[in-house]
Amino acid sequence: MKTLISTVLLLCTLTVACQSNKSFIKDDLCGFNDPIFTISDDEKTFDVEKYREQLKKRELVLKDNDTFKTRFYMYKDGEITNKQTNKQTNIAKWILYKKKGTIKRVRFIYLNSLLEIGKETNYDTLGNISKVIDHEKGYTICWAEAIEIVKDELKEQLAQYDSVNYVLQRPDLNRTPDAPAIWSVGIAPIPDDNNLETIYHKIDGVTGKYLGKYTVRMVHDLDDDN
Repeated sequence: MKTLISTVLLLCTLTVACQSNKSFIKDDLCGFNDPIFTISDDEKTFDVEKYREQLKKRELVLKDNDTFKTRFYMYKDGEITNKQTNKQTNIAKWILYKKKGTIKRVRFIYLNSLLEIGKETNYDTLGNISKVIDHEKGYTICWAEAIEIVKDELKEQLAQYDSVNYVLQRPDLNRTPDAPAIWSVGIAPIPDDNNLETIYHKIDGVTGKYLGKYTVRMVHDLDDDN
């Protein structure tokens, strides 16, 4: 009997456009003054015993309204994570606590892409900062500025839509220091509303120059397997 197997492939086509050379640096766009990017003293510890039984049964939601949500989960090893979400910006703060409720790590996530942004802070057993990782190291243009550059470049095209979702990719120069500092800003859905295709626009992460675009297509490769 023949079995039909579907494999998803990614195909990319690149269009280079160097006609736009303007810099678009506006520090107030980065949003790092948003309270979600701060760590209060109260957030440095978590009362495990107070909420232990609730955490064993399900996620613990302490706040959920039109603009903000904070929820807690307990892992099998006893560690606890607090995921706070600004629903308006789609930015999240993820705080990891050790078994006894002392802070272990804080990260900031752009949820549309599950991309780490800003600075990650790690703590030792005494709650002191042990390491800070700048996930935008080497970038003058922050995540929000990259999106705004694409909005400005495509303002006439995007004006026809009520809302647009933006997804982000970029090399983490902590892991790949030789890679170019380039943001890729994806627009979904694209104008023809083809859910299998996303157009990404490349932005120089240092100068803010628009570098062109490429298309990522999801292709189903169908094979017969005897």
